[in-house]
Amino acid sequence: MAQSGLPDASRLRRRPSTQVSSSLALLALARSTFENWFVPAVLRRTAAWFAPAWLLNTKLTLRIRSGPRLKARVRDMGDPLDVFGLGAYDFRVDWTQAQYVVDAGANVGSFTLFAIAHGARQILAVEPNPETYDLLLENIRLSGVEDRVLTLNRAVAATPGRTTLFSPKMSTAASILAGSDSAASAVTVEGVTLREVIESTGWPRVDLMKIDIEGSEYAVFGALDPDTISRVGVIFIECHSVPGCHPRGIALRLLEAGFKVAEEVSLKSTMLVANAPWVVFPAPI
Repeated sequence: MAQSGLPDASRLRRRPSTQVSSSLALLALARSTFENWFVPAVLRRTAAWFAPAWLLNTKLTLRIRSGPRLKARVRDMGDPLDVFGLGAYDFRVDWTQAQYVVDAGANVGSFTLFAIAHGARQILAVEPNPETYDLLLENIRLSGVEDRVLTLNRAVAATPGRTTLFSPKMSTAASILAGSDSAASAVTVEGVTLREVIESTGWPRVDLMKIDIEGSEYAVFGALDPDTISRVGVIFIECHSVPGCHPRGIALRLLEAGFKVAEEVSLKSTMLVANAPWVVFPAPI
């Protein structure tokens, strides 16, 4: 049982999630994740200390061990490392029952391709950053899954309309919340609510939704109506550190909607895993 009183989501994992705490750990992670690991690992580590635009924007083809090939810039490598290396979403879900999946905060498409490889049938991938979105489209084509993946170049937000996306040097940290990184670039993007995301698909339901939207999750769930929540079966939410916000607020909204909720706390974020009453995990919460 977690400190919040919620069940421990780590027991729902197929394998334990790991953390990277040193340069050697990063090299080991890259080696275990990519077949062509050496150059990506060196460039990624160099970018942590020396990050000119030419280095961050260097594009690589990453060959995932026992997985897809991905196009990514050095600034995007955190996405495949997180999904395929650290096992961020490797929970014991029966993916063969996941006919309709939403990937909110898709980045270059790592989770989308991970879900397809595990048996998910149809996916909507939502990514706001125009340059990252182009790579998402390229990776969908590279994997030959255009017939199974819809895409949306929008930012998931509490309210629709134009908003500003702030992008620091690593693309996985891009957010519509203004951060403390004065070097972050800014671009105007269109915002869309979760309700609009779901309705845009025409699907009767969403079997699984992954949400990694860098701090906007609190406002999004604060504005979410019960009817929209009830249309989703399983939810993975990465909750980030935002002043005045806490993952228990989102957990409470889900519990009030009848979901079972578990959490896993790490150094950088909290992962909430929730399932509606009509969904059964192999190891139920």
